[in-house]
Amino acid sequence: TGDIHGDIRRILKWLEQIRQQNVSNAVLILLGDAGLNYYLDERDMKQKERLQRKINELKEEKIFVQILFVRGNHEARPSKLDTYKEKLVYDGLAYVEEKYPDLIFLKDGECYTIEGKRFLVIGGGYSKDFFERVLRGYGYWYDEQLSDEEFQKIAEKTAKMTEDTYVLSHMLPIKWSPDENDYETDKQAKRTEVWLQKIADIFGEHLLRWYAGHYHMTCAGERYEIVYNEIKKLE
Repeated sequence: TGDIHGDIRRILKWLEQIRQQNVSNAVLILLGDAGLNYYLDERDMKQKERLQRKINELKEEKIFVQILFVRGNHEARPSKLDTYKEKLVYDGLAYVEEKYPDLIFLKDGECYTIEGKRFLVIGGGYSKDFFERVLRGYGYWYDEQLSDEEFQKIAEKTAKMTEDTYVLSHMLPIKWSPDENDYETDKQAKRTEVWLQKIADIFGEHLLRWYAGHYHMTCAGERYEIVYNEIKKLE
């Protein structure tokens, strides 16, 4: 599913559906801007506690659920927060808080194996409203985009990969970026999308499908998909 910006009702509704369907195991992936590391105070904690409490209730019924998060642009990096520790999950390193063990923030550039499928995660993105955010004191992080060095490491890692792989990101490669967006055309605005394009080109035929959030719309092409309000099964 896509951006929820701190509104967890969609996830709570899904968790209740899982209970009603009598599913024994389930994984939900949120493609950035969860908003759970936005305020960095008790407001975030309250939402995390509600989610973890619901997951714990399901555990008592032998229903095991985890929620995996790709980092967006409107949230802090878990790696910069003292409450998160690195933990090995799904064959890759991720960030987990002790109080909320089933809310797992995936690490940028890391690969994971989930239900036999391989995933590369590339979080972060560009905030077109950054100037307003800075002026009004809204949440804004200067390291919202990956650095050139971080992208270069991911590109080098991709070049060595020989398995067919899905990509989970917040933004899309530039050739798939929706025409409807009103981003500026300067280098900074398109920087992440340009880098993601380089990585998509390196993947070539090994790219199974690319999933992204960010654009607040639902759209799909032959090899990519933008997900927003719906909770969609992986193809």
